[in-house]
Parts: sequence; structure tokens; C-alpha cells
Amino acid sequence: MLILEGSRAFSDFNKNKLLTSLQKSLSGLVDIHARYWHFVKTNDDLSETELNQLKELLHYGEEDN
Repeated sequence: MLILEGSRAFSDFNKNKLLTSLQKSLSGLVDIHARYWHFVKTNDDLSETELNQLKELLHYGEEDN
């Protein structure tokens, strides 16, 4: 099984909005982080070309800063 790290799940705006909301209940909270992860089950090992194509297909969301 391939495990591929994806993009950030939140834009900076949405992250800060959620963080502010959570801090009302969790006063010690200083930061949050969310990321997509992809779990890919394959019958055979992927070639380098196939792996690169898969990574391109799974490239979306917010870019890392």
C-alpha cells in the first residue's frame, strides 16, 4: 500500500477562523494543522512514471507556505 502525503486541508483564512473558534473552548490551544493523506492499494508496484502521474492527479488544495 502506498501512503502519499497530500496538500494542506485549510487555507490560512479558514485555519485562523477555526483556530479562533476552537480557542474559545480550548484556551491553551496555540495552533492547528490539517493535511490530506492518500492511501493507495495496488496489485503491483508502480513504475516511476505511474507514480508521478498518480502524484499529479492527487495534487490539489492549498500549497504549503
